[in-house]
Parts: sequence; structure tokens; C-alpha cells
Amino acid sequence: MPNKPLAHRMVTLIAAEYLAELMPIEYFLGSTIEQVIAAQATLIYQDVNDRDYYGAALTTATETLIAINTHQPLRQRYQSVAHELWSLWYGQTDARLLTTNFDHAKAACQVAAMAMMPAELMISTWLSFTAETTVLARVMQLADLAMVPYAAVVTRLFSLKIQVPPALSALTHDDWLVLRQELGVAPSPLDQIRLLSQFEALKTVVTRQVKHQQLTIARGATVLTPVEPLAAAELWSRQRQLIEMEMANDGLD
Repeated sequence: MPNKPLAHRMVTLIAAEYLAELMPIEYFLGSTIEQVIAAQATLIYQDVNDRDYYGAALTTATETLIAINTHQPLRQRYQSVAHELWSLWYGQTDARLLTTNFDHAKAACQVAAMAMMPAELMISTWLSFTAETTVLARVMQLADLAMVPYAAVVTRLFSLKIQVPPALSALTHDDWLVLRQELGVAPSPLDQIRLLSQFEALKTVVTRQVKHQQLTIARGATVLTPVEPLAAAELWSRQRQLIEMEMANDGLD
């Protein structure tokens, strides 16, 4: 089993190196996280009506594509984009973290939190609130400032050893919307969905990669299925034909 505390420290060190270059002075990246990702990869916007699907990363020999599902509140979308920092940075690091059981999903969450909610900035902002500001109101304001989900703020506060009621970690996005209304906090556009669709780039790249055998037919079809079902169906058909041909050839031997 990998040494989890050591792995956590290594992820922190690697992320700190890249973040120091990205923003020498700490600030809330917010919506600019999409520009950060777009500078290093091809960013594809999808509209998939599935609350459990946030997006996907596809790395080939020549390029990296980051697909983001825009069918989610803006604050969740920006957090989803930030998760892809790990997939980009990990590919540029050495083998210090290579273990068969390494939790890349957890590392992605850790890196996203560090990027979107810098430690010193979160702590100083938390301490700047007046004593009359309730914990709920502080979490809401931090979530709006950082443009991230409320749950992400609560998790980050826990990691920074800031005392907040443990029960807050059980609240859903809808729970927070109800609390905003009850507390009289103005609605935030970050809680709205802004649909975007930009599929052609993804289809073009996947088709080219499959043609040049830089991507398997099955992998290409899997990537295209949520956004280009007809193109994906064609690839699946090709895959079945190849399998049938192989089986037929095996029968002749």
C-alpha cells in the first residue's frame, strides 16, 4: 500500500511549484481557471443532462483535450475545470508518485482546492469577517468570492484547521440554496446553469487520432458517446466489424 501521508505531501509540493508560477501573488482564480486550462489544452464544452457527469480528460501522444459538462451550476463547472489541473501537471512530473494504488481522483481534488482556494487567502478572508457574521454566511461569501461549490469551501476549511460545524459537510447544493433564501442572501448567478456546446473540435481530434492509430477505436467511441452519439455509433460499428473479422480469421486457421 502507498504511504498516503507521503503521497499527500508530494501532491502538495508538486502543486505548489506550478501554482507559484501561475500566480506569484495569491488571488481567487474564479472563472479565469478556464483560461488557464485553455492555455495548456483544448477545452471542449459539452451539454450533457447528467448531474453525475462533470467532464473528462483525453490525452494522446500529441495533445490533451479537456471536456467540461456545462449542464451544472457555474461554481461547480469552474471547480470541475480546476480538477483537470492535476491531469495536466501530473503528465509533466517525474515518477515520484507512481504507485499502483495512487488515488489520482483525490489528488485532483487536492490540487483544485489549492488552486481555487489558496490557503493564506482563505485564512485571512475568514479572519476578516466580523464577529456578527455567522458561519453559514461566511461559507456563502467565500463560495461566491472563490466561485466554487459550498461543499468545496467547507472541505477546504476543514483541511486548513478552521473550526466549522461538521454537519455542514452533509449539506447538498440544494440545501445551500434554501439556506441562502432563509438568510436573505441575494441569489448568485454562480448557482445558475449556463449551457455551452462546442463538440466539433472533440470529434475532429478523436477521428484524426483513431485514423492514425494514436487512439483505439473503442476509446474514441467511448469519448464521443455523450456528445456525438452518431459518430460514436459509427466507431462502435467499426469495432464490431473488426472483431467479427478476427473471429472469422481465427476460425480459418
